[in-house]
Amino acid sequence: MSKRKSKSQRSPAQHSSARAPVAPTAPPTLPANLRAPRAIWIVGALAAIAAVAGVVIWRAQTATEPAPSAVTELPLGSMRFAQGPAARCAANPAFVKTFGFDEKLSALSTSERAVRGLALVEIGPNGDVTRKGRNFQHPSWDDGGYLGPITRDGLGNVYAAPIPVISTFYNPTLSQNDLYRVDGVSGVLTRALSLPPARTPDNTNPYGILGLTLDCDTNSLYVSSVLGSTRKQEYGRVFRVDLAS
Repeated sequence: MSKRKSKSQRSPAQHSSARAPVAPTAPPTLPANLRAPRAIWIVGALAAIAAVAGVVIWRAQTATEPAPSAVTELPLGSMRFAQGPAARCAANPAFVKTFGFDEKLSALSTSERAVRGLALVEIGPNGDVTRKGRNFQHPSWDDGGYLGPITRDGLGNVYAAPIPVISTFYNPTLSQNDLYRVDGVSGVLTRALSLPPARTPDNTNPYGILGLTLDCDTNSLYVSSVLGSTRKQEYGRVFRVDLAS
C-alpha cells in the first residue's frame, strides 16, 4: 500500500510547476539614419484625427479684413512653408451668443454620437471636451450629411467638409469634395462650392476632402482632397480657396 506525501512534505519543485521568469529581450534599435523624427509621428496622428472629426473651441482673437485672392490648385513643387500660427486671426462666430451659449464654455463639434452634421455643445470649465451640458443644432446643420474637418475664418464664419459614416447614404461619393460654410452671424449652413476631383471618382474610395486650414496672411482656406483615388492608386490635390468670394 503506497503512502501519499502531505503538502508539507513535498519538495519546492513539487509545490509549483511555474518556471523561473525570463528577462524580456529589448527590441532591436534602428540605426540613426533609419529612425523617423518624433515630430513626424505626432503630425501624422493629428492629421488622421482631423480627417475623421473635429471640435473647434473658441478663443478670443481679432478678425482681419479679407484680401482679394483666387481659387487655385497648387502644384506641389510651388508650395512654400513658413513657421508660425497661420490661423491666428480666426474669430469667434457671433451666433454662439445668439443661440445662448458661453464662448468660453462651448465648442462647435462634428464628432457627437448620433448627431449628423454640426452641433454646438457645452464643454467643461477648463476647456475639456467632456460633454456634460446641453447641445444645440441649427436646422440647416445636417444638410451636408455627416461632417468631419472643420475650421473658421477671421470673420467668424465656419467651414466644414463631409465624411462618409458607416455608409455613403447621406454622403455620396460625388459630394465628398463639397465645402460647406456656416455664416458667422446667422448660423445658417450652405454649400459654398464643390472642388473638382483629381480624376473621375469610383465606388472604391468614398473619401474626398480630408483637411482644412486657414491662412490669415492671404485670407485663404487650404483644402486637401483624395477624391478620385482608387483601391490601388492615391490621387491627391491641395486647393487654395478665396474666402472673400
